[in-house]
Amino acid sequence: MRYSAGKVELKWARPNAGFEVYVRSAGPDMVVVYFYQQGQGSQVRAYYRGATPSNDVVNCTGSYPNIKCN
Repeated sequence: MRYSAGKVELKWARPNAGFEVYVRSAGPDMVVVYFYQQGQGSQVRAYYRGATPSNDVVNCTGSYPNIKCN
């Protein structure tokens, strides 16, 4: 991901072997990417909180298109 001038951009999302990737949003306000394998995975979000670049990662269950995150 790239943070610049209040915008976030997804440069690439490369899953580890055996994982799949689903890009829900590639920017510019927020990047949301899911990495999942056999019904579980993670959601990665990148965004600005005010003027500060921020991100978070949460655990998820399911597979695309039925991914549920905590």
